[in-house]
Amino acid sequence: MAELKREYVIPLRRNTIKVPKWRRSKRAMFEVKSFIMKHMKSNIVIIGNELNEKIWENGIKNPPGKVSVVALRRNVNGKDKVFVNLLSAGFDSMLEQMKTKTPEKETKVETEKKVEDSGKEKENVIDAEVEEKASEKKEEVEEKKDE
Repeated sequence: MAELKREYVIPLRRNTIKVPKWRRSKRAMFEVKSFIMKHMKSNIVIIGNELNEKIWENGIKNPPGKVSVVALRRNVNGKDKVFVNLLSAGFDSMLEQMKTKTPEKETKVETEKKVEDSGKEKENVIDAEVEEKASEKKEEVEEKKDE
């Protein structure tokens, strides 16, 4: 599925006013997630740091009444994920944090692992040779004791 980018103004006041004061910002975060899940049709929603800080800016008791956001739906590793951030903030930092995988990066990682594994195998072979020499010495010592 292609990328889908939309701008929303999410109303928070109507739902946050119904909960106790000491829970309002937490409820506002839940409302942002549920609004984006409903409108972008995706179960995985990732909220940006700037949006989180904007909602929690005045503490837990006083979240903003509404928030302007940009939502970007993208296919990452076979799953649709929605990235949400403030309208004024960019997605560059969020996308860098997620580090979406490309086939080129996957092959680089696989080759590095293979090199590491072969290096470990070489170390294991060397360790086995040392153990054989040690066991031969123990056998020689035991033979001398028997005589």
